[in-house]
Amino acid sequence: MNTPWFRDRSWPSDLGSALTQCPKSLALIYVPTLFVCVIGCSGSNRKGADPTVGIDQHLTAAIADLKKACEKQSALLDRALGDHDACDAELVKFQAILNDQISWPKTSEEANKLRERLVVFVKQMPPLAQEHFLPMLIPIRWSVEALGVANQNGGEEMGDRLIACEALLENAPDDAPEAIVHLLQELHNTAAAATQVEAVEMAEKSLETGNGVEEAWSALETYTDDEIKSLRERLRAKLVDVQVKDRASGLRAQLDLALRSSDSTLRRVGVTRVYEAVVSMKLDSLAQPTSADAVSKYLDPVIHDAEAALTKLANVQQKADAKRLREYQRWALSQIQQCERWFYDLAIAEIKEKFSSFEEPEESVTWELLRVLPDVRSLMAEKTNVEISGPVLSPEQQAAIYKAAYGKVSWHHAEELAYRATRDATVKFLGPIDERYLDPPVLRLYNKAFERAWSKLEGRDEQMYIAEQAAQIVKRTPNDPAESR
Repeated sequence: MNTPWFRDRSWPSDLGSALTQCPKSLALIYVPTLFVCVIGCSGSNRKGADPTVGIDQHLTAAIADLKKACEKQSALLDRALGDHDACDAELVKFQAILNDQISWPKTSEEANKLRERLVVFVKQMPPLAQEHFLPMLIPIRWSVEALGVANQNGGEEMGDRLIACEALLENAPDDAPEAIVHLLQELHNTAAAATQVEAVEMAEKSLETGNGVEEAWSALETYTDDEIKSLRERLRAKLVDVQVKDRASGLRAQLDLALRSSDSTLRRVGVTRVYEAVVSMKLDSLAQPTSADAVSKYLDPVIHDAEAALTKLANVQQKADAKRLREYQRWALSQIQQCERWFYDLAIAEIKEKFSSFEEPEESVTWELLRVLPDVRSLMAEKTNVEISGPVLSPEQQAAIYKAAYGKVSWHHAEELAYRATRDATVKFLGPIDERYLDPPVLRLYNKAFERAWSKLEGRDEQMYIAEQAAQIVKRTPNDPAESR
């Protein structure tokens, strides 16, 4: 059978150490047992000894150890919970102030001092104490904030005071002082009325000056009485008027800026954008009748000037286009004339004449055919086996060409060179012309020249070459710079 713990001879002799690990309640419960253990232990240590000897000493030591343990636990609880009585007393003082209207702060300075006093007090409270006294702290904090709002300086905006009152009333605790709740409701009603008066005055001023219309319109948004609704409608009309006026001023500035540009493209694009913007606004006004008058008043002059500018720019553009088109006709005629210069009949006649002149050369000559149509020069060099690097022919080159081309009946290679000249002239001079831009007379000349060359080359490879080049040549237009043509 196990020996009971209180009769165990191994019971610690340092009872104070054991008690420090026990709660106060347990330590007090076990005190009688400790007395028994002390007596039992003392008597069992010496057989035949007087059991009463040393009891006083053991009992005194146990009580001292127990006292020390209790003091340590009390200090620990004080640190965690604070001075319960002091916290409760201070909170009661706050409640007394808040429940007595005579003690309420009368100025913003007094309200701030009360708030600071509460803040300092709460910061000094231990966390567990704050949790314990939270049901008292919540209405006290709310009430102090409410009195702070009630004592705001007169310079504060009524709108700000109204917002503060609404927030406090919405979050008022159930046990908040009724007098403070009533005070806050009165402040809310006063601030709401003053705010409405301010909003109406601002609206009237905005209608008079045209400034701050949007802000005044927004300030009246929460009011629903008929007078305010009527005022908002007037503000809305004024707001539309101001917005359309500002937009028209901006478009007018853009129009002026575009017209001052030295670049014709920028002028045209800028004026077009302004015109399109004005037309878009006028279309939108059809769905918003309230803006129709303002649109007509401010935008009609802008659209009138934009239309006049576009008409003027169009006339200038038409004149410029007409001028470029006339220049294009002249250029196309020049191309056709140069092409005809090297058609087969004229080309073969010139080739034979030149060959004849090479019989007894005396000085260098420049042959225009070889300069204008380099591929003809290459073909001549190939057929005559004479190195020809340019249109200028030396006496030696002339003599060599004469020798290679001379024939008793006809000149060798003359016809082949004339066909090559016809082919290359057609590609070089007629190829870049875009028939779509030609006036009827010039177009007829173009078609006549092309048909003449094409018929002459009928059945020859030169026709296929012309067709292939036509698919690759970049056509010139009237908009291309003259030097590029």
